Amino acid sequence: MLFAGQSIWRSQNSTLPISRIHSECMSDYSKSSLSNVASQFAVQLETAVNAVVRLDEQVVRLGRVGEGYRSRSDFQEACALRAIAGELVPIDDLVLVDAGAPIRLSSIELTRARIILQARRSAGADLPSWVWSDAALFSERVDVPRDELLKALGEVEWDEDERADQWRKLLAGLPPLPVMIRAAVAWDAWLQIDPLHGGAWRSALMAAAVMREGGLTLHHQFALGIGARRSRYRYDGRSPLVQRMGGFLDWVTQGALAGQAELKRLSLAHQVLGQVAKSKHVDSRLPALIDLVLSRPLISAEIAQRELKLTSTGFRRLREQLGTSVKELSGRNRYQVWGIL
Repeated sequence: MLFAGQSIWRSQNSTLPISRIHSECMSDYSKSSLSNVASQFAVQLETAVNAVVRLDEQVVRLGRVGEGYRSRSDFQEACALRAIAGELVPIDDLVLVDAGAPIRLSSIELTRARIILQARRSAGADLPSWVWSDAALFSERVDVPRDELLKALGEVEWDEDERADQWRKLLAGLPPLPVMIRAAVAWDAWLQIDPLHGGAWRSALMAAAVMREGGLTLHHQFALGIGARRSRYRYDGRSPLVQRMGGFLDWVTQGALAGQAELKRLSLAHQVLGQVAKSKHVDSRLPALIDLVLSRPLISAEIAQRELKLTSTGFRRLREQLGTSVKELSGRNRYQVWGIL
């Protein structure tokens, strides 16, 4: 289990000069080192690849259920990546804030989770290579000369542009590799070089983008953080490369299995709820409400009313028609939320 305050993003390289970091990384990611990793973890590599490909096939085959999974996994991954950094963000808060209906004062942890959520959505709507472009990495940078910005931060040696460029060069200079090993290197190198302040979570986004670029995930963005929450492995940048690569493959396998289980659960719920909607009038908003419930970990009355253009009475009547398949999850009398257990 991973508890608040226990961050598993541990790297020893954050304060080292970028030239030394790059030299050490290139030594780690030499052709012989990576070939050794591929041969040593051949079984785990095949298991991880098969699990990811199977998940991707299920996402596209299940149609609306797959679309719902993609949307739900963005929320779940955002919360998982903040948990990895030692911050527990309630998923109901993230859903409600994203919908513009916060139930409490926002926190810095919640804001960070929302940034991850928006980054995953933007990445999914663009080419994989967009994830490591300047537009993606530095879109929120203030218009200040770089030298002045570094001095203001008190980190003259921490040049984010240079570190990001070194990461890109390393990825571009890799020898021919299996896609999954390439994704593992992209993930590990991001954590070793540490290009952006507070940007360790982007390592998971980089790995997912490399998988998309290599054709392993054509229909969804892989959620590595969800796998990390289920795995016993905890990343430590000081451990040998072989151990770090093995940990990555375990995260991938666990994440893919979790995704398959989630799809199975959502598919069953869709079948049950679909039976309820069959007998309704063709103009009924019930099918649309079912799709909305499947697309989010939970919904509130305000979300349903705005998305489906319903009155509060109309939403209550539709919700009652869904029966016990959709349950109230908050236990509150006010600001109630509903979802599929």
